[in-house]
Amino acid sequence: NALGDLLLEINKLNNEIKSSREVSKKKLNGEWRKGKKIEKKVEAKRSTLVSREGETELDKVREERLKSNIITLSEKIEKTDRVGERLLAQKEKCEAEQEQAKKQF
Repeated sequence: NALGDLLLEINKLNNEIKSSREVSKKKLNGEWRKGKKIEKKVEAKRSTLVSREGETELDKVREERLKSNIITLSEKIEKTDRVGERLLAQKEKCEAEQEQAKKQF
């Protein structure tokens, strides 16, 4: 009977070890899944940051283009102003010549 009791005790301990291993496997598996979920979240945040950095770079390029366009427009406005001033001077000169011509006749 003592031998039978020992065999029962050994069986009982073996079963406890097996169930303990199963629990450990399940826990590890659960932790692994949690880790994978966290990895996915981190990767999503990382890709969001990268896309935001890309947008920032695009914004910089757009800003440079806008500055360039503003400079170009300012130059065109200045040229237009100079042409307008010349035309105004020519108009005044023509009006003065007309007045002179009227006085002569």
